[in-house]
Amino acid sequence: MPLISIDTAANIVGVTATQLRLFLSRYGAHIIPPSVQGRQRPIPDSALLPITLAFLIARDLGAPLAKAGQLAQEIVHAHQGKAAGSTVHRISRTIALDVDLDALRAHLTQSTADHLAHAPNPPRRGRQIGRAHV
Repeated sequence: MPLISIDTAANIVGVTATQLRLFLSRYGAHIIPPSVQGRQRPIPDSALLPITLAFLIARDLGAPLAKAGQLAQEIVHAHQGKAAGSTVHRISRTIALDVDLDALRAHLTQSTADHLAHAPNPPRRGRQIGRAHV
């Protein structure tokens, strides 16, 4: 399970790093392990699916982000262990969402690979080697 920085994850999901940090601090308790904290906390790549789905539900359906996060978690958990294909998630007696998690997962896998191949090395703490100090 590779770990991805907040900035890289935000680029993959398609939101700003600030939006992702706020989402994780407010609604990400069930998505990110509680031991992982801090401004530059790494995100497991397995968490990208529910995070991306939450932002898509919020954007496309106009749902509040808190409700979208809960709904995304429910959809991902309902899909685990099922055969490939789209997942129909019933919200109420009259409303159901048809989500193609396999296509979203394939897109995230490709996008993660592309971003990690071109991601810059994270800055190091302390003085940089080879710099002349005046």
